[in-house]
Amino acid sequence: MTSEELLAEISRKLDKVLGFMAIRGVEDTSEQIARLRSLGLDNHTIAAMTGMTANAVAVRVHRMQKGLVKSRKAASNELD
Repeated sequence: MTSEELLAEISRKLDKVLGFMAIRGVEDTSEQIARLRSLGLDNHTIAAMTGMTANAVAVRVHRMQKGLVKSRKAASNELD
């Protein structure tokens, strides 16, 4: 194993440790996903950590993003 491969493996494992720490004690799955996405984890990694499929994570992320767009538009309309 080269040094670069070893560093990449260590980085992947540290990402998972940070992810588990970020969602420890959080019951709400959407909140777990939001926290893990904020750490830059991909859907497959999040799925493995939450017991969901990668597709289910992608759908939740899309719905959360869609909700943010709607709330931003509503806030913008209130300012006008």
